Amino acid sequence: MPLSFTEKIDSRKWVTGDNPSVELVYALTGVSDDVTAKTLATNSTAPTYEGLIRQSIEVQPEWVDTTHTDGRWIVTVRYGVKTP
Repeated sequence: MPLSFTEKIDSRKWVTGDNPSVELVYALTGVSDDVTAKTLATNSTAPTYEGLIRQSIEVQPEWVDTTHTDGRWIVTVRYGVKTP
């Protein structure tokens, strides 16, 4: 399967108020290695979003085929206010 990094329909969950945050969710396909998936997710997402700082990247496998170096990962990127 070719490499693809696509935002999912359930992405962009916002929390407003004193501690605002947003969560962006992507599907990453075409890679079987978790370290490569993490690197691609880091390099494919912005360090800031709407004035918020990227705080974490979560990479979860949906399926992985190491024989054919293929897989599908769900990537969740969380942005929030910078901690002091």
